[in-house]
Amino acid sequence: MKERPILFSGPMVRAILEGRKTMTRRVINPQPPEEFEAPYLDKDGRWKVCENNSPDVLRTYQLHCPYGVLGDHLWARETFANINKPGIKPEYIYRADPVEIDEYENDGGKWKPSIHMPRWASRITLEIVSLRVERLQDISEEDARAEGIKEKRWQDLKKCPMSLIGGIGSTLPSCPQYRYGFYELWDSINAKRGCSWESNPWVWVIKFKRILGKEVAK
Repeated sequence: MKERPILFSGPMVRAILEGRKTMTRRVINPQPPEEFEAPYLDKDGRWKVCENNSPDVLRTYQLHCPYGVLGDHLWARETFANINKPGIKPEYIYRADPVEIDEYENDGGKWKPSIHMPRWASRITLEIVSLRVERLQDISEEDARAEGIKEKRWQDLKKCPMSLIGGIGSTLPSCPQYRYGFYELWDSINAKRGCSWESNPWVWVIKFKRILGKEVAK
């Protein structure tokens, strides 16, 4: 079992702590060549995609997951601050906790970016329970909800991409409520990086469970 860090935004940290988020999708880097499709797991447990949708052909493209394999641990990095008080063990606060924010910022406190969080300051450890490869737009409503997305009612949706709308042949096609929320969140983080919803990149689909107490080894 290995441990690796993983970045989460404040809203996603809160979703994990509340038990609403049990999945995360991360862009595969580099992306497989366009002509490669049909992801599959080989006999050695390695993810691959193949040309012409058939694993029997000679040309395959192996994928390496930087987040680990089943059973490995991920420790969450989030925006934080170290409160140093004389004679007291260093105490950490987290920007994802609304109670802490106002008092700390009003006193002129400065937050540290999540990328700089050391292992010992992390309060969230996750175990990978499943791992697969798929196109971003293949996410289901159920999975979008497991990503920590809150439901959005149709009347609140002003613009829904055609790639999200279902109900072909219906006079009133619907826009999936959780997938729409996921689409918005995804593009707010990844669109500027060239990995927008519409570009439909290959992604790692990581399902996890949170580990507490003695199970966590720091």
